[in-house]
Amino acid sequence: MTTESSLDWSKVSGVLGDRGIILIGRPKDEFRSLARVIEKNLGKSLHIIANEHSWTGDADRGSVALGYTSPTGIFHALHSVLTDPPPAVVAQLAGFDPRRRALVISDSNVVAPAFDGRRVLDSRSQELARLEYPGAVTEVWRRAGLVTTPTREVLAPFNDLSQACADIDMGYGVLCFGDRRLPVQEALESVRVVRDPVGAGQASAWLHLTSERAVVQPMLPGVPVATSGMVIGERVVTLRPQEEGLVFDRSSGALWHASCSTLALSGQDEETLRRTAIQVGAVLREHHSFQGAFSVGGWLRRGAFTPSRLTTRTTRAHRHAIGAGIGASWSVVNALAVGRVLQEADIEGTGFRAHAALRERRSVSMGLSTHANPGRRVVGKWLVVKPDGRVCESRDRTPSCLLWLSTQDGGIITGLGLEEIFRGARHADRLAELLSLATSWWPGAGLHGVSPVCSGQSY
Repeated sequence: MTTESSLDWSKVSGVLGDRGIILIGRPKDEFRSLARVIEKNLGKSLHIIANEHSWTGDADRGSVALGYTSPTGIFHALHSVLTDPPPAVVAQLAGFDPRRRALVISDSNVVAPAFDGRRVLDSRSQELARLEYPGAVTEVWRRAGLVTTPTREVLAPFNDLSQACADIDMGYGVLCFGDRRLPVQEALESVRVVRDPVGAGQASAWLHLTSERAVVQPMLPGVPVATSGMVIGERVVTLRPQEEGLVFDRSSGALWHASCSTLALSGQDEETLRRTAIQVGAVLREHHSFQGAFSVGGWLRRGAFTPSRLTTRTTRAHRHAIGAGIGASWSVVNALAVGRVLQEADIEGTGFRAHAALRERRSVSMGLSTHANPGRRVVGKWLVVKPDGRVCESRDRTPSCLLWLSTQDGGIITGLGLEEIFRGARHADRLAELLSLATSWWPGAGLHGVSPVCSGQSY
């Protein structure tokens, strides 16, 4: 089964007509795969590649220097290029599409409806972006019939943050979500973990620089999970729910998404989570005119799921949930759904059948951003599970499991074939092992003091 088999590309091409596609994104393998999907199925395209070095280009290729230093930094920089393109980019666009009829696909998922007068297909509205702030999503949970975590909102200058955290803490720590006075929010960089008064002080100082208000909510006894879906027309396609590997820096409280796994969830838990995705997707469609990918994160304990956050855009979790190697086509499908091209082509959820079938794949994904020097070379380590269950480096290359540090996005630790490593072990425990190994192998990656978020409960 190929990814392209899920769509009747001739219908999509019929809607697009002679309009080209302008693709703007980061210089990574997935972006290049996305370009190939577009060229193969939708015809001519112009690629605007954002990187940290320089602008170069020829008749139909280009890159623009953005100087980013973090994964979120590149998303803010891409937003700047979309809303205020440099003269060289404007000239490139004019040469490719002088009549401004081309459609734009950006992997940034930011709020930018137009790119030099051209429609951005996968742009979100301010309203939908706002729903990622927990203080704004309460009504979605209520309409979906879901009981969520208790929350308390604190306003700048956050003098009451420490007391609010103490009042709401259930003994497992507190998450502080800032509203961030910025156009985009990527991953969990707006969140801080607070476990004591010192952490509350650090979170308050950070929020003072980034936000006007914050929501605090308790971490619950259970396992962090996410359930994802996609609204296409009147249908909600659900993907395999996942256990999330969340990590935080004990010195700053910063929170990251490090990994995800579809190995351990029971059939009953998956059904509970998929039902949640359908309920939330229906509310987003009916009350917010939503189309495209979304994800609900929260806590799972003894068959009960408590939602805590909503993501109204595509994430690594979506690409992982439908299986490795098809993320590029997934991004195209999402852009066409958000831009309502699929609906014009009379393709709804049934046209997503191949992607939906691939959701049954059980797999593990890891992608942990680091502070590694972007200029260092890519280095990798082969892994093996010893008879006593511990993970260690293999001295030969016969295992299929590989962990490596790459320079993508300023430094990221990722893996290949990790199913063998995580199978039969608690996700948080195995993630802690890999963090310990990575810290010893790559001391310059800034992983000292980074630990998994785990409230001590299992399924």
